[in-house]
Amino acid sequence: MEKLQYDSFYKFLVSLGVILIALPIVALVFVVNGEILLLSQVEYDSLSVFSLESIQQREQLYDFIVAWLPLATKILIPIGFVLIIIGGINWYLIQRQLDEQIKSDTIMKRINAKNMSATEIVAKAVDEVADAETETAEQTTEKPVRSPQHEKILKYMEIEDLCYAKVVSEYSKKYHLKKNVRIGNVDYDFIAVSKKDKVDILFEVKYWHQTPSPHITNNLAYRMYAAGKNYETETHRNFRNIIIIVVPQQHLERVKNNLVKRIENTQVNWTAEIQYIAEEDLK
Repeated sequence: MEKLQYDSFYKFLVSLGVILIALPIVALVFVVNGEILLLSQVEYDSLSVFSLESIQQREQLYDFIVAWLPLATKILIPIGFVLIIIGGINWYLIQRQLDEQIKSDTIMKRINAKNMSATEIVAKAVDEVADAETETAEQTTEKPVRSPQHEKILKYMEIEDLCYAKVVSEYSKKYHLKKNVRIGNVDYDFIAVSKKDKVDILFEVKYWHQTPSPHITNNLAYRMYAAGKNYETETHRNFRNIIIIVVPQQHLERVKNNLVKRIENTQVNWTAEIQYIAEEDLK
């Protein structure tokens, strides 16, 4: 009989279900194969006390099984099937997630994608915050909100995590996703490796309150182009770029309109798709 599996609750349910189904079957086999012991009076009288007790115990067990087998079969077998179905379905779902993770890790190793360290992730966030605080192209009468630097860095990292959760919900069926990875000498916010073809997606997250200066946006276009070429060279796969720009709702339309006009009037080659998201919608 199969040994109980305790390393997973759902494996345990499946194992328990198999045992519950097997018990009535084993009992039935015992009854069917049980030999009827026929003894003459002389042979019976010559038996020892131990032998008599053994025969009586065997008869009691046989009578007990015969009496309870129909009821046990009606109860144990259905319960066993229910446990196997519940455990099997959940076991399959968990195993599928594990298989997807293993497959994703294998693909990431194949394209030489390395996880960034915590220090590197924080340094990247510091650079992003510094870029966002440089001189903007807009003249506004609003007073900027001053926050401690560490709060701004944590805020940016929170926005990036929320964006990643959104990307996972929208793209995980067709792509293997990974965040904060380094390929070659280039860092990527998120990468989405296609499950069906060789066209992957490179994501870049920006958290802006106002439209940055032309210098910042032009550098962004050049960086995305260079990051794509690096990806293509290192992985031997095709790519497309998506820039996710997160802006507070009250500034979203202004930032979007200004950036659209700038892209239309610039000679810089913008090959990336831009997705605009209100900060409030992420939450």
